[in-house]
Amino acid sequence: MVLSGVSTFHKAWALYTNCESPMIVALSMSPTLHRGDILFLSNLKAPIEIGNICVYKIHGRNLPIVHRVIHRHDSERQGQQQLMTKGDNNALSDLILLKESNYGRQWVLPNEVIGCVQGLLPHFGIFTVYMTDHTNLKYALLGTMGLLVFLYG
Repeated sequence: MVLSGVSTFHKAWALYTNCESPMIVALSMSPTLHRGDILFLSNLKAPIEIGNICVYKIHGRNLPIVHRVIHRHDSERQGQQQLMTKGDNNALSDLILLKESNYGRQWVLPNEVIGCVQGLLPHFGIFTVYMTDHTNLKYALLGTMGLLVFLYG
């Protein structure tokens, strides 16, 4: 019951802010964020500030990246903000990652930002992360549930 309420609130927030809210699956933002944390994002058009935790997606990557903004460059020539990010648990900024994925670009551009973190539910998505990491367990659980429905349904 609680999980369905959390899931409903999570989807309602995504609709309200017009911004999909991801779940943490990596350790790059530890100790601030942990695997299984569900993030609530907002993509309001306010300027992104240094220290904001933003979610962005770059070309060639399937999963969005959740990292903190460590430097901001306001480009007068391009008329937009350019952002440098870094995971709290990473030794280096995302410069190498960006150069590999963005055709040599060194900055995250505003159109790549999905949203900035406004809140989170700690560890509420850990079951989903665990099922993704252990697919055999996922299939066993689904098979057991199907068998129970068949036997008792």
